[in-house]
This record gives sequence, structure tokens and C-alpha cells, in this order.
Amino acid sequence: MELVLAQPSHALFEDTALFAAELGFDEFEDAMRAALPVAKDDVQATLWLGIDKLRPLAADELELLLQQPSPQVTEAGLRILRGRDETPEELVDSALMCVRSENRRVHALALACIPTALDAAHADLVLSLVEESPNDAEVAALLGRVPVTDRGMQAIVDRVRASDADAIQRMQPALVRYASLPQVRESLWAMAIDIEDAQRAERALQCLELAGVNEPAPQGFAAWPPRLQYRLARIRIQNHDLAGIDVMLRLIEEGESEAADANAASAAADSRLSLAAIGHLAPHATTADLRAWRTGLVSTPAEPLPMR
Repeated sequence: MELVLAQPSHALFEDTALFAAELGFDEFEDAMRAALPVAKDDVQATLWLGIDKLRPLAADELELLLQQPSPQVTEAGLRILRGRDETPEELVDSALMCVRSENRRVHALALACIPTALDAAHADLVLSLVEESPNDAEVAALLGRVPVTDRGMQAIVDRVRASDADAIQRMQPALVRYASLPQVRESLWAMAIDIEDAQRAERALQCLELAGVNEPAPQGFAAWPPRLQYRLARIRIQNHDLAGIDVMLRLIEEGESEAADANAASAAADSRLSLAAIGHLAPHATTADLRAWRTGLVSTPAEPLPMR
């Protein structure tokens, strides 16, 4: 084993180094460290993982790994960091910087290493990451981990304007925090009632639902396109308003009409599936089945609506 570890180019070097680490042969740590300067990136990554098993790396040494240009070595550093009970405060900025990596594994691991709550000292870096990554919902969700700022409020509103439904779902932690602010709710409602851009309006309503907003329905909502009425009905059901169920039943009936367009048919289909789910009925439950179920309701069911 000692002979192999003295030759980083040996075909069995990586396997031997890992074997020594697994068995806790700390007497080979010096040999593994001595091989680092001449080892290729992938071998270096293996060595660092092995060395950490023998003797956990100190924060300053781990920080150097996170700053390496080699994605393989950086990934090893992040894997080591991910294995810690928590990310030390002095390594949070280094982990955040790794979020910028174009290597998807490094990017994902870095996000996984970020603590769920960050203090104000990290807010500017998080906001910079969000502004640099307009199409990355996971990065946008980091806004939910730092204290609220004016710049953050603008960033979250801008992101809602540009995101699709799936991205908004992944941004929920940030939406919950920011939608508690009157300024952000006002911006979201302004987008929701701008029915000229129906897709953006629907995204805004989805955000309000995910954020748990409990406010009266806007005036004139009955004249909204069916998809927007469906989204608003979800908010009302979430806030224990039986009128939301009644709206969905009406949308189902209107969607069954021969005159129904694609928007109405889509709203009807999602309404049927939503009510069937919270009513414990078959997904293909008839309108009559749903009306009979509604007749016996005195309050909204406790079950959450399915994500649709």
C-alpha cells in the first residue's frame, strides 16, 4: 500500500487512497498530501475526500478547496462541506460564490450547502446572484433566506414577471417571505388584475396562493378569463371560503359547454381534478357527483389542493 501511495500515477492509486481512508490508516495522510501537487484534478479530488476522512479539514483549508478553479476539486470541497452538521459562518460566502459555477454538480451542491437562514451580511451577495441568474428559480429562492430589502423586493417582483409556473413553485420560500410585505402584495395584485397579459396574471395569482395571502377577491373578478378565475378560486378555498368551491363548480359546467374555448376547458379540467382531490372522489367525477358532495359541505375540506 505504501509503495502505491508513493506513485500518484499508479493505476491503483485512487482505489488504494480511498481504501486507506476508509480503514482509518491515518499514517498514510502525509503520503496522500505529498501526492497532491503532482496529481491530476480528479485524483486530487479523491485525495481530499480521503484526507478529510482521516482527519477532518479545517475551515481555512476547506475554503481553499472551494476557491479552486478545478470543478472536480471544488466539488470535492463542497461534498466535504455538505457532510458537516452545518456550514460554518466563515464558509458561507465561499459556498455562495460556488453557486456561480457553470458546472451543474458544483452549482447544485453549493445551493445545498447554503444555510436556511442567512444574516444581513450575505444579502448583497445573494441579491447579486439572483440578478445574475434570471432563469434560475433555486437561486431566486435564496431571497427567502436573507433579511428583506428594497432591492430584494424589486428582484422578487421582476422574477415573477419572467418566471413560468414551475419556477414559481420552486421560489416558494422567497415568495412566502416577501409576499408578507404590502408593497410586494400590491405589485402581485397589480399583475393579477392586468388581464391583458393573462399568463403573467396567472403567475401572479399562483404566487399569492403559494405565499398564503388572505385578502378579499378583487372587484369584477367574475369577468376574468376562466384560468384566472380558477387561480383566484384556489386562493379562496385555501382561505376556507366555500365560494371558491362554487366558482370551480361553475367553471366545470361552463367548460362542458360546446361554446367553451381552450381557456375554459383547461380551467374546467383543473377545477374538476382539484375538487375531486379534496373531496376524495374519482378524478373523473361527474358534475352531478361534485354538486352532491358540495351540498353536504358546511366548511372547506382540510386537505390541501393539489398543485396544478
